[in-house]
Amino acid sequence: MQTIAHTTPPNQNTAGVSAARSFNYKQAAERLGVSVITVRRWVAAKRLRVQRYSTTCVRIPIEEIERLEKEALV
Repeated sequence: MQTIAHTTPPNQNTAGVSAARSFNYKQAAERLGVSVITVRRWVAAKRLRVQRYSTTCVRIPIEEIERLEKEALV
């Protein structure tokens, strides 16, 4: 019998501060006042760095959001 290790999704991690300080695409778009497609394009163009936990779980650190706000790229 094979055991499967369960991991906690990034935003539900109780020990990690960085996970609680990150956004998914929709949350980042709302914070920046742009569309989700725009955020995805910025990620593809390497204007916005992300943390990839799997192929479907992508988080954008708050530091990246704040950097964009400071640079007034939005």
